[in-house]
Amino acid sequence: MIGAGQRQKIWALVIFAVIFMWSFLHYAWLTEDAFINFRVIENVREGYGLVWNQGERVQVYTSPLWMLITTIVSLMTGELFYTVIGLSLCLMTALLLVLYRLSNKNVLVFLPVAVLLLTSKSIRDYSTSGLETPLLALGVGLFAYVWCKKKGRKYHTFWFFLLASVCLLIRHDSIVLTLPFLVQHAFFSFRPLGSARLKAVLLQIFLAALPFVAWTVFSLVYYGIPVPNTARAKIVSGFDGVSQALHYFEFMQHFDPAVYVIAGITLLSAWILRDKCLIPLASVVGLFVVYMCYIGGDYMAGRFFVGPVILCGFLLAFMVSNFVGSQSAAIAPSSTIGRLQVLVLLVALLVYGTFGLTARNNTEFNYPRFVNGIVDERGFYYRSLDLGSLIFSDVGHPWRTQAEAANEEFKGRGGIVIVRNIGLFGLYVDNGVYIVDRFALSDPFLAAFPTCVGETRIGHFERSVPVDYIRSLQSGSNQFTQPVVRQYYDDVVLMTRGDIFSFERFRALLRINTGFYSKQIDSVDISELGGAYPLHGSQIFPEASCLGGNAKPVMVAIEE
Repeated sequence: MIGAGQRQKIWALVIFAVIFMWSFLHYAWLTEDAFINFRVIENVREGYGLVWNQGERVQVYTSPLWMLITTIVSLMTGELFYTVIGLSLCLMTALLLVLYRLSNKNVLVFLPVAVLLLTSKSIRDYSTSGLETPLLALGVGLFAYVWCKKKGRKYHTFWFFLLASVCLLIRHDSIVLTLPFLVQHAFFSFRPLGSARLKAVLLQIFLAALPFVAWTVFSLVYYGIPVPNTARAKIVSGFDGVSQALHYFEFMQHFDPAVYVIAGITLLSAWILRDKCLIPLASVVGLFVVYMCYIGGDYMAGRFFVGPVILCGFLLAFMVSNFVGSQSAAIAPSSTIGRLQVLVLLVALLVYGTFGLTARNNTEFNYPRFVNGIVDERGFYYRSLDLGSLIFSDVGHPWRTQAEAANEEFKGRGGIVIVRNIGLFGLYVDNGVYIVDRFALSDPFLAAFPTCVGETRIGHFERSVPVDYIRSLQSGSNQFTQPVVRQYYDDVVLMTRGDIFSFERFRALLRINTGFYSKQIDSVDISELGGAYPLHGSQIFPEASCLGGNAKPVMVAIEE
């Protein structure tokens, strides 16, 4: 028979589940970047493989594991939008179940931590969005769970490093979150330093790393580079990443100050309770700051904070549940009471400092303003790509309309389109249309070119599109006369369209991956490449404008 206390816990969990479900569905939406993945899935469905433009091998998606899972599930359901949102709901539910287990099924620990996490706007916004964030959150949560709960078991090292490997398959930069814990674990695993012990641990690490190593080899052989093409497009030389990262951290003070509160509470708790996670967690925070300064943060406010906040929340739940479980029914020792008093005082000061002292100029950061290239991404797309709009009115975004207008212009004969913001446009334009991406996310050729001065913001580094490049695409042969760019174009064609196992292709891959062309292309004048297409406006260039004959028409389109 269930006691009164147990019934109260069950009712508390039921109420929380209802509120969580309502909150999830209320916040459910899709971001424009998710439609980049959708076009790849459509190409898989039609038999063209994991590609963006038909016949051209380019890894345009950031998360290999998310792409694989969403592709398999959507092929089973025959649908994209609701499938991705439903899959995100399953992943977030699994995340909360892992948190419940980590809290030793103590409702008084689980509910406060879960509610604290869900107060984070970053977590609420990116629980859906169609991106890999829910999968990353679950991967980081499982990683924290194994680190906290499995120490001393026979295959702990294998599972620990395997989850780190899986996190790398979700996002390569997850290494920032896992590396300090891996280093600490490896250090203690090698003690005592016996040869048999050393071999066993190294074997477990090797086997655990195989999934990530296998994908990296596949990516290098199939796509030609070991990382997504988006990384090449977004990491550019001459960009002041430190200043932009500081803008990003400042924006987060107004967009989602809860992330700082959660991280601060966790670090303070680890320090007060003398927990083993203090050093690796502090190292994670330091690495995260350095990484943000390297890449300049992100244009999607809060997206990169989800992984660190989930890690902090899980470690906090484990520390609190251990502390609660270690206290007997007797009055706690005075030293423990003193520590708790200090902790409460510091947390109160932290909350006051974060919410009270950082509210200056708050109106500047309200939607729909772009501040230093950063924006509330969900606020920007929500009214056209939220769950309600998808159910009652489908996708009614101007970029879809522009794609359908392009289809009318080309009338099924194919063509070349130069666009920015390729997601929505890419899904709704005919698959036979070749998309040239000004931001180079899907274009390995343009990714090597310098960005246009005054036409960029973080995550959106626009390139000039040489006329000779379009002429080459139209004719199917190299039309460049500038020697370095001509050779580079040939190598890109070999990389993306050539025989995968040819010797010439591997030589081309070596040149591209070692940066052979980087400095040489930076010094090329665009006038040597036939000039450039206009940055703004929309225009159809008929066949005769470039080469005549059987050349494909070109549309230059810009989305505002």
